[in-house]
Amino acid sequence: MRKYLFYGLTLVLVSVFIFLAIQSRRLEKERKQQGSEIVQNFTPTPTRILSPVDLEILTTSMVREQGNNTTGGQETIRHKIEIQNSGQVSFSEIQLSLNYLDSGGTVVVSRLHTINERISPGNTLFLTDIREENIPAEAIDCRPKIVYADIEPGE
Repeated sequence: MRKYLFYGLTLVLVSVFIFLAIQSRRLEKERKQQGSEIVQNFTPTPTRILSPVDLEILTTSMVREQGNNTTGGQETIRHKIEIQNSGQVSFSEIQLSLNYLDSGGTVVVSRLHTINERISPGNTLFLTDIREENIPAEAIDCRPKIVYADIEPGE
C-alpha cells in the first residue's frame, strides 16, 4: 500500500515539473515573437547651472533714455554689460537679475532679463542694448547678477 502511494505522489510531482517546463518554454517563445526592444535616441538637453562661477560680469553701465516719459516717476533705462566666460564649456540662455538701487543702497526694484546668445569658452559677450522700462526715478545704480546659464549639450 505504501509503495502505491509513493509511486502516485512521485508521478504527480514529475507531472508538475514537466508542466512547468513546458509552460516556461511557451512563455519564452511568446516574448520572442512579440518583438525586440525599441531603443530611441533623444537629443540632449542643456544643463542649467545656478550662479555659474565661470561667467563673470566685467563691466556694466546704465544710461537713462533721453526724452523719457517720466510720468509717475518711471523711466526707461538702457544697459551695456560685458560678460566673460572663463570656463571650459559654452553657455547659452543666460538669465540676469538687474537689481536697481537707490541712493541708500537698498534695492528699489529687480528685473529679470534673459539673453539668448551663446558664449564660448574664453570669449566675452558684449550686450549693448538691454532696455528696461518703468524703472523708478529714484534708482541711481544697477547691480546685475547672473541667476543661471545653460551649458550647451555635448560639451
